[in-house]
Amino acid sequence: MKVSVVSGIYNPPKELFKKFLDSCLNSTLDSCEFILIQDDPNDTISSNILKEYEEKFKFNKNSFVVLKNDKNLGIIPTYNLGMSYAKGEYIAFFDSDDHFDTNFIEVLYNYAKDRNLDVVTGYSITHFATKDSKFPKELMETSNDDVWVNLFKRKVLIDNYIPFSDDPTVMFACINRFITPKIDRIPLETCVFYHYMRHDSNVSQYTQDEIRKNVNEHLYNIEENLNSIKHKFNTIF
Repeated sequence: MKVSVVSGIYNPPKELFKKFLDSCLNSTLDSCEFILIQDDPNDTISSNILKEYEEKFKFNKNSFVVLKNDKNLGIIPTYNLGMSYAKGEYIAFFDSDDHFDTNFIEVLYNYAKDRNLDVVTGYSITHFATKDSKFPKELMETSNDDVWVNLFKRKVLIDNYIPFSDDPTVMFACINRFITPKIDRIPLETCVFYHYMRHDSNVSQYTQDEIRKNVNEHLYNIEENLNSIKHKFNTIF
């Protein structure tokens, strides 16, 4: 398996969710798995859309795994759960109300594989879909770096017990805490993008103080739990 894509689903807008699923179905890289986790067991709209796509999943060249949490766990536990199911050489974390260019994963994977990278970073474009915009449309399209634009070598995350964070600063800080990773960004001229959709129900951006706090909390939790996690892994494997 080349790439595992983990996506948490929590009441995404209907049309944006369909656009995301179409991106997954049309992804040009083969030997991928898409792990889709519903974090709201009462979200009947997303459930119905997933049922609508069932036949398309079955006949696609890539595999699709649909899971549903018994209760709302939140973004961090949901993506960590998805990571525990992942089998790919690389792992990506995508948001279910975004979409991506069909060759986005393929370009990132080939670039990382050719250079034996631990992390490869792409580019995203932010699209503002809020109903009441106070700014001209031409100011509403901006380039954006986020956790969603990265492929991580799964072995690096698993071997170093690095959990998912929706803040890339936190994940990179945790990785650098344990190893000196080989990281690179694809050339901009590849012209492949992840499309990040901002809308009324999106979570707001973190402040610098919040980023620092998240980094410190993650590092503290990793060090506190490292021995117990190692024990569990050794017991399992």
